[in-house]
Amino acid sequence: MQPTLYLLAPSLDEQPLVCPECALIEGIMAYYPAIRGAVAVKRIGFSRPRADLVAALGEPHQSAPVVIFPAGADAPAAAHAGLDGKRFLAGGEAIAAYFADLGLAGRLAS
Repeated sequence: MQPTLYLLAPSLDEQPLVCPECALIEGIMAYYPAIRGAVAVKRIGFSRPRADLVAALGEPHQSAPVVIFPAGADAPAAAHAGLDGKRFLAGGEAIAAYFADLGLAGRLAS
């Protein structure tokens, strides 16, 4: 089972909202589209509570971007412990490093 990447979808309503770290990850995926085959991508709204993240990681961990690894799946050493054996990477820099490691390890299809 693939890890799931959660990103905040930009809001262009009356008050535009953009998550800079999510935009960074969107840019990396645009630059290297093979990443999209290595993770499931879910775009969620800015409003809290963010039900998907609360269910997977608990109420304190609602920030995005975040990659959640299923219980028992290979996760990088930098991943934090979540609920029910899940692990997660939070923040643009950590996720970008994970994507770079995937590419360097030859696990991304070109």
